[in-house]
Amino acid sequence: MEIKKIHVGESIKRHLHSSNLSKAAFARLIGLSPQNVNSLLSRDSLETKRLAKISEALNYNFFAEFVTQSGGDVSVTASGGSH
Repeated sequence: MEIKKIHVGESIKRHLHSSNLSKAAFARLIGLSPQNVNSLLSRDSLETKRLAKISEALNYNFFAEFVTQSGGDVSVTASGGSH
């Protein structure tokens, strides 16, 4: 398994744009102020708990972007904690 380096904020920005959610609606879903969404989109890394919440809000597994398959199937599951 190879771990890829991605700019997570850029990836979130692409998926947010294709989701047809406004930044304000997205902010409400993930528990941020709309002003903090812009800051989040410029970050190249995030805490796993926040990325899991964003994955749920945008219905996309961002964790999968970090893994390059090299043989078998790779499954990534985010779990635990309250939302």
